[in-house]
Formats: sequence, C-alpha cells, structure tokens
Amino acid sequence: MLLVSSKDGDSKAFAKLSEYIREISYSYFLSKHRSHKITNIDDVDDLATNVYISFAEQYHKIDIIENWLRRVLFLTFVRWYKQNNQRRTFELNEEITADDSNL
Repeated sequence: MLLVSSKDGDSKAFAKLSEYIREISYSYFLSKHRSHKITNIDDVDDLATNVYISFAEQYHKIDIIENWLRRVLFLTFVRWYKQNNQRRTFELNEEITADDSNL
C-alpha cells in the first residue's frame, strides 16, 4: 500500500516507506556486525544508507518491495564483504612484503 501510494506521488507514504527501509536495513547490517562479519559500526550505517539510496532511485520500478529489499540487502552486503576482504588481503600482503624487505 505504501509503495503504491509512493509511486502515485504521496510524499508522506514515501517518507514512511523510506523510514521502514532504513530501519530494516540498519537492523540487517547490525546483525552482521553482531556476528562479527562487519567489524566497524560505521560501516553498518554506510551500508544502510546505500540501501536507502538504491530504494530512492528505484522505487518507481519495484513491484514487490519484500523481494527487492531482500535482494538488495544481500547483494549490498556481499559486494561490501568482497571489497573489504580484498582490501584486508592487500594490506596483509603489503605488510608481509615490507617485513621481507627489512631482512
């Protein structure tokens, strides 16, 4: 109902739906933080914001909000997780190389 009203131009419905999207996103990423898959609490807020931005850009195209949100949450987390692990691996390799050069 909120999605349909939002698509029809109801700004109050859009604001309410946006609030729900933000709360659900934050809760999802916070659970990842609690399970130690996200170590930095600031990343939780950043990821939730990214999901909200995706929603704001795409809400006119969304048919089933639950399916869209589930997919975007998962893909956002996976993308972040892969990038974060690549960064850690690079930093670790850089430290190993630096240690070897000091020998």
